[in-house]
Order: sequence, then structure tokens, then C-alpha cells
Amino acid sequence: MFGSRLFFLALTITQPVFAQSVGSGIQLLSARQVSVDQANRPHVETYIAVDPRDPQHLLATAMVVVHGEMQAFPYASFDGGRTWARGRIIGDSSISGAGAGDPVVYITNAGVSLFSTLANVDGIPRSLVARSTDGGRTWRTTA
Repeated sequence: MFGSRLFFLALTITQPVFAQSVGSGIQLLSARQVSVDQANRPHVETYIAVDPRDPQHLLATAMVVVHGEMQAFPYASFDGGRTWARGRIIGDSSISGAGAGDPVVYITNAGVSLFSTLANVDGIPRSLVARSTDGGRTWRTTA
């Protein structure tokens, strides 16, 4: 009797989840490795943005463990996610350096790409923002 109760409980708890996933409209067409330059390192707290003017232009970011320290990297794709490249930080690299975390990316309606993390600058915790005018290939910290 205990076994049948457990089965009924599991069915009752999971049944609504199945119902929600059927009508989500999300389809996995193929899988691609975003972090090709750091493929064997753990990536956490991922975030993705789609260009409102061009659905083939995507930005992604994640926290990455490198040599025991957390860093954050932005990635860009211009072919709908088939290929990805890590963006290059120009100038102050604190935004993606050791201790950077909680990364997000965003693309404005005007096509400007933004990348933000929480990071230390001269030992002081800051919210940093970088801007890219070439779709995420290069980033310059602005605030």
C-alpha cells in the first residue's frame, strides 16, 4: 500500500509539469557549445539575449571557474547560435576578471550591446557595465 501511495504522490506532483511543457512553444533544434574557448571549465549563471532587430544575433554570458577563481565572459553569435566567439575586453578588464559574477547581457532596440557584472575595482565591490558597438565582438567598460 505504501508503494502505491508514493507512486500516486509522484504522479500528482509531476503531472502539471508535463502539462506545462507541452504547450511552451520552445523547441530544441540542435545543441551548440557556446563556450568553445573554455569548453572543459564549469559555466554557471548563464544568460542570453536576442537582438530585437536581428534574431540571428545573440549574446550570452556565464560565470566561469578559471584556475579556481570565478570570472565572467561575454559571447556573441551572428548566425543564430551555430557558432560563438568570446568577446574581447578593451581597457579595464575588471568586468570579467577574477571575482566577477552575476553577469547579464542586453541588446537595445538601437542595436547597442551591453554586458554587466558585479566585480571588484581596487578592492571595492562595484556594478560594472561594458558597451559594444560591434555586436559583442569587443567591449569597453563604460561605468
